[in-house]
Amino acid sequence: MRNCSISYSQEDEVMKKSVVSIHEYDNVGTIRGGDTLSRQSPLLLLQLILFLCLLDTVVSETCNAGFSAIETHPDLVHLIDASTTTSSSPTDLKGTDLIWIEKNTVNFVAASNNIGPYWDLSAGYFETSTSRVLGSSYTLFYYWNPGSGSDKDLHWGGTCNDYWTLASSNSLGFWASGSVRNSGDWGFKDTGYDITIDTWQTLIVTGVANDVANGIGTSTYYVNGVHVGTVERVASGDTTKYIGSYNPGYVAVAGVLNIALDVTEINALHNHMASTKTSTGCSACPSGKTSDAGLGEVCQCLAGYSRDDTNRVCNACVVGKYKAVTGNADCLVCDTNASDCGLRTDGTNTTPGICDPGYEGDASTQSCIACSIGNYKADSGNVDCTICDANATGCGTDGSGGGTNVSAGTCKPGYEGDASTQSCIACSIGTFKADSGNVDCTICDTHASSTCGLLGNGSNVAEGT
Repeated sequence: MRNCSISYSQEDEVMKKSVVSIHEYDNVGTIRGGDTLSRQSPLLLLQLILFLCLLDTVVSETCNAGFSAIETHPDLVHLIDASTTTSSSPTDLKGTDLIWIEKNTVNFVAASNNIGPYWDLSAGYFETSTSRVLGSSYTLFYYWNPGSGSDKDLHWGGTCNDYWTLASSNSLGFWASGSVRNSGDWGFKDTGYDITIDTWQTLIVTGVANDVANGIGTSTYYVNGVHVGTVERVASGDTTKYIGSYNPGYVAVAGVLNIALDVTEINALHNHMASTKTSTGCSACPSGKTSDAGLGEVCQCLAGYSRDDTNRVCNACVVGKYKAVTGNADCLVCDTNASDCGLRTDGTNTTPGICDPGYEGDASTQSCIACSIGNYKADSGNVDCTICDANATGCGTDGSGGGTNVSAGTCKPGYEGDASTQSCIACSIGTFKADSGNVDCTICDTHASSTCGLLGNGSNVAEGT
């Protein structure tokens, strides 16, 4: 967030394009581009700068690699954050189509003495006419200071009338209304945890539905990053409507994601809100995760790790599996005919390896297949098998698909050279070679010339007599 304290002879970037400056010598505000504002309106100028600075604070940040921002998360349903506004009817950070209207009396309290900013909801609440639906999995997150009232709610749905987060006599839980769905299972669902009042704290709740229509599933509650309890009801299928209808106290952040964060993400979000007193801005990805640089990039499992959706954690690929890229996809099974793949369990299984000797193809596409008859491959690699030298022996003889065609063989009797370079050539006249091997032909004995090395067609295999 940019510091928008006001001083004359000031220049402040706004939306990274327009710049407003006030010059003390003539009290004229100049908007870069040629227009000027009247010197008769210094108060208007100051108000304009405050307004423009405020706009600048809510411009989404482009985060570096390894960092992400909750306000640009692709699964954000809604978010209000007192650090981005001074309004008691705030526009949601998800978009201008969602505005929260003050009901009764909501007071915005500016930051002071390392506390705030926040909204005082002890005598009022927020309401919106924009309905956004909670998905089958979601995360609610708050930075708040519970008041002393007997009942304190944060979100109350507009379709199913459930209280997604409610502290009843300080007992934290979920209120299922039963008026719209699942009438046989209504009432307060208690986590067994009593909140501490008059203390700033984070509250994060994940919901994972088994039955959206009836609101059945598991809601898991974390206070200050610590798991404090679960209930077997969820808000999935309900819609945004109210925040703080039962006077929750002081609220600085209230938001919803349509994804259930995992434990490392919950800890990271808690740490960010607790240390900055806001949800906005770039925060470091938790251990085992990273992100690309850019706007709206989210933290995902590192290469070598896959996401466990049940326990919502990133687990290292097991032996026999690998994952080469960042993301929450599953680890892939190694090609059975590849080497250097899936050898460990420490998160270093990041490569598909290469096809074994005797196999050609590409291990990354699980296409390592045995060299056919007449072909061989001596080394590991994602390359094709090599055609055997026509004048070699002991090469490409296996047609079973067993992958044993790993040798180029040797040049036949009557041929010299090297089978591995396909250079087996017939012994010339006056030379011979009796055995297979990658060696030169031998010069015939001068006294055996009548029976040695008579031809140059590969038949010079005897030393003569």
